[in-house]
Amino acid sequence: MHAFFVLSVSFVLPLAQPVSAGKELPASPELAAALEHLTRALTHDEDEVRTYAVKAIDALGPYSKSAVPALTKLLERHPAHTEAIRVLGRFGADARESCPVLVRFLARGNEQARRSLIQIGPDPSSVPLLVQVLSSGDDEACGAAAAVLGSYGSAAKQAVPVLIELLGHRKSNLAGGAAYALGGIGRDAVPALLEAFAHATGDCERRLVLIALKEMGPEAADAVPVLRQALKKRSDNDKGDSLCPWLRVTLSRIESSSGNPSPRD
Repeated sequence: MHAFFVLSVSFVLPLAQPVSAGKELPASPELAAALEHLTRALTHDEDEVRTYAVKAIDALGPYSKSAVPALTKLLERHPAHTEAIRVLGRFGADARESCPVLVRFLARGNEQARRSLIQIGPDPSSVPLLVQVLSSGDDEACGAAAAVLGSYGSAAKQAVPVLIELLGHRKSNLAGGAAYALGGIGRDAVPALLEAFAHATGDCERRLVLIALKEMGPEAADAVPVLRQALKKRSDNDKGDSLCPWLRVTLSRIESSSGNPSPRD
């Protein structure tokens, strides 16, 4: 333990000073050798050694992205090493292979797993796993999964049917989270949202559909004819209709950009 501690503090961490100053580390044989030792240390029998290895790898910044497989295995073998979740998130897209493991931590209520998954970015292989979390019955995990799926954009279109169902959830935070997730997914969610708008049992669910479409902005251009028709009908029938302001604001947001996509035929 003491020998490894000396290595990590007296050798690796000074090398990492440029990273703390916002600079990338230049490759060197010494740095490569240090990273190799740190990566092997992630499999050490002593918990403290593994912890120091994670901290030192983190200190090396993007240079240590080759440690992603070892960090992922560390989480699988020793789930208590949750500090590795944050480190993986810092690698961004280079840590995509870790996403299925991070989803498991998200399902257990680990908030850092949600943040790291969003930092890493879209991982199509994780979408089915996140959809399973949506249906797990765990409200906290469900909300976290919805947030990640919304950040994935069109890569998460497989999740649209389950998110549409959540719009009718009795808990407003979950229903609202589903609406924002659908807004993040974008144009691929528009047909299902319009279907939900047409068959909604009340204006509460219709407002959630409008929230999702408003979040999309110009990507929801295909919804404009339906929303205009709904606005005209409601305005004609009842001047005090509470949904009309929502419809106007949503239409304004969708049509606000000069680069507005043309509606599909």
